[in-house]
Amino acid sequence: MRKVLGYGGLVFLALLLQAGVFPSLRLFGATPELVLATAWLAGLHAGAERGSAVGFLGGLLQDLYIGAPRLGIAALVFTIAGLIAGRMREVVVHPYGGLLPISTLVAAAAAEIAYRFIAFLFGSGFSWGRILPAAIYTAFLAIPWNLLVRKVGIWVEQQPF
Repeated sequence: MRKVLGYGGLVFLALLLQAGVFPSLRLFGATPELVLATAWLAGLHAGAERGSAVGFLGGLLQDLYIGAPRLGIAALVFTIAGLIAGRMREVVVHPYGGLLPISTLVAAAAAEIAYRFIAFLFGSGFSWGRILPAAIYTAFLAIPWNLLVRKVGIWVEQQPF
């Protein structure tokens, strides 16, 4: 139950911030992908299974909230991102510190490209314009967001009295 409340609440908060706060705080016309960063960080902290579950939930909620014309594309892309982050955690001994913003930057850029390519395959418009600014914005926000994801992960894993 703690896992559902902790990570579900985190995804919900990320979606609220991404959809409600950051559209008015654009950087070079781009908004950050905080839901993607949540899946990526959950994978880094808790492994591939948790990262992919958070990615699927976050992507599905994001698609539902924005009214995506092709439901499930973000869920697919974010699930894969969480899975890759979890696998990276197994290979890299300490995926934190300087590697955190760099890995988040690469993940955000790759996810944006994958999302737009899959949407293009399904007949949606294709634009390269704001991929890099959005990835950089996401990488910078991942640094403070990481603290909250880590705290939630610790709280989730605690045993009840």
